[in-house]
Amino acid sequence: LTVTSEYLFRATDNERLNWRLGSLHDTQRQGAQVLQIGPEGSHTIVIDADSDHIAEGEQDLLLDVWITIEQATNALPAGHEIARSQHVLSIADTTLERQTSHADITQQGEQLLVTAGDVTWQVSTAVGFITDWTIDGRALLDAPMADCFVRAPLDNDICSSEVDNPSPEAWLAKWQAAGLFDLEHRCTGVEVKGATVTSQHEYLNDTGVAICSVWTHTFDAEGGVAIVIEVSVDPEMPPLPRVGMRLLLSDKPEAVSWQGRGPHENYPDRKLSADLGAWSCDRQAMQTPYIFPSDNGLRCDVRQVVIGSVCIERLDDDFAFAVSDFGVESLMRAEHTFECIEQSALHVHVDGHHMGVGGDDSWTPSVRPEYLLNAETYRWGFRLSVAHDDKA
Repeated sequence: LTVTSEYLFRATDNERLNWRLGSLHDTQRQGAQVLQIGPEGSHTIVIDADSDHIAEGEQDLLLDVWITIEQATNALPAGHEIARSQHVLSIADTTLERQTSHADITQQGEQLLVTAGDVTWQVSTAVGFITDWTIDGRALLDAPMADCFVRAPLDNDICSSEVDNPSPEAWLAKWQAAGLFDLEHRCTGVEVKGATVTSQHEYLNDTGVAICSVWTHTFDAEGGVAIVIEVSVDPEMPPLPRVGMRLLLSDKPEAVSWQGRGPHENYPDRKLSADLGAWSCDRQAMQTPYIFPSDNGLRCDVRQVVIGSVCIERLDDDFAFAVSDFGVESLMRAEHTFECIEQSALHVHVDGHHMGVGGDDSWTPSVRPEYLLNAETYRWGFRLSVAHDDKA
């Protein structure tokens, strides 16, 4: 580990380097030392990893480095952090593989009833989504699960638009012209094969089918469901804000825990300051009260999140998630923070893909190409289950 000072004329005289080598949960080695570096000089520290405890692909290996003030000054207390970086040396393969028997599925009219011990699910053959999820008779859902392709527009999505003079180049104008906020949903079919329920969906705008999705649900005897979602987008559509799903939970827990980037909000093109780790914070701290209400609170590169009684885990790839007391519609209706109306249900967004926020300037749609969602097909997934103490 090489530390370089950019001071031109003085040596470091009150800085301490701290480091931690380990995984998301465990520390293998750690240390600290006072930095003594001349002007524009460098200092190299060798950190030996214990290779006997590291099997390739079995655990993470992260190096966290931060620099603090060694002794208090008139302006800063001792221990004040002035710089931080995280280096990902290796990431474990956490692909979810479970050896479990399948749940039982029976049909009652337009409802498919799935039973696994004290957990029950209901899938509507009319809408093609899970409409109910209960444990010991206690309902976890306030509304059916659903695809979600929109976000409450950010300042950067609106760009230089004015109330009476919207910019046609703004992402918001393009999404509105494509009817993205008013898509009509239609379930085109539901098929049951063993413990797997596959539903097909179309989303129509004024010109026809804009987006299609296929949800494949596989229910297991542990009371969980693995959901794989395939999405296809009409090439005439503008880049989408998100490719994800919305989950409305009946309960609002005091805290949320997750494994991924944090602790503060982070977006695909705004996440270098967010470290990978195991985090937990109050529900309100998961939301950012911007003066102009907009999408907020996303956390990226997530493997697992526990929200009260609900656990969401990755399947093949990490996902992003956000929780909100308000929801997209409430945020879009409000022009000031105090106008946001808290909803009775907790809005949870789980995204396989999320568009960047841009912000290179404040008057053009400046999201870099690699952070645009302009592909014609997407495939992503996650597993839902009831949270237990060992997952918290």
